[in-house]
Amino acid sequence: VERELQSGDLSSRTGSTRYPALRGKLERVKDELAKLESAFRNPAPDYLAVAGTVEFADLRATVRQSKSLLVEFRVTERGTYVFLLGSEDEDICEDQVVHLPDFSNSAIRSLLIGEAPQLEEGWLLTYDRWRRGKADQTQWMRCVEKTATRLQEQLLRPVMERIRKRYPAAKRLLLVPNHRLH
Repeated sequence: VERELQSGDLSSRTGSTRYPALRGKLERVKDELAKLESAFRNPAPDYLAVAGTVEFADLRATVRQSKSLLVEFRVTERGTYVFLLGSEDEDICEDQVVHLPDFSNSAIRSLLIGEAPQLEEGWLLTYDRWRRGKADQTQWMRCVEKTATRLQEQLLRPVMERIRKRYPAAKRLLLVPNHRLH
């Protein structure tokens, strides 16, 4: 609603009549959000509605303190970018970024939902069928194995190759997935 208020042409005749309606809608949404935040905060007083900004120095300190290698995944339509940050790193250089152009949002979606050309079900659909008793244990395990194999081949193998090359002594990883990788 905020974006619509900011981007809309409110100088036109129709825009000027929409503005009060949008303002009212925004106020209602904000009130509802405040109620939801209150519902979360009552049982958990430390609840933060919005997490604070994490600076690069904070990440570097966490990596150093935990003696780990940070492996952060960013899935986009142009593929997945994996950022590596070791305890000795002062900054991020090109060698610390692994770009996997074929492992995009749509590739992950096909793993989870399925692939239309083959009409093969993905992990989530097979899991749902198994959970509801419409697929047997063998079908479910076959799907888990296939999904894990594809994740290993398409995502993890290239990342692990870079880690072994750049951080051969790394013993502990902090994995930070995003989007559908969760």
